[in-house]
Amino acid sequence: MLYRHYDFSPANSISCNDIRLIKSLVLKGSGVTILSLLDVLDEVNSGQLAFIPLRNKLLRPLTLALCTAPSRQLSRPAQMAIQKLTAVMEAMRAVGENREPRP
Repeated sequence: MLYRHYDFSPANSISCNDIRLIKSLVLKGSGVTILSLLDVLDEVNSGQLAFIPLRNKLLRPLTLALCTAPSRQLSRPAQMAIQKLTAVMEAMRAVGENREPRP
């Protein structure tokens, strides 16, 4: 959809659903990719990859949610896991907000 909107047709492209393979190709200099910050957070934090947010009216932000059953009592380990996941998601949001797109 994004390619069609900008009438862009790359000379070579690969379609793949294996994020590890995609990241390994980019890390080896074999191209660029469009992934979410969640997919590349470790590599961005270590400086291996750069994350440049796409800003466009046609694009909707990725929604990431943590869901639990409303009537279920969570165990202490489950509560701790939720607290950790929430902290990671908040840190991820901060990383994404601090990265300005390139012109």
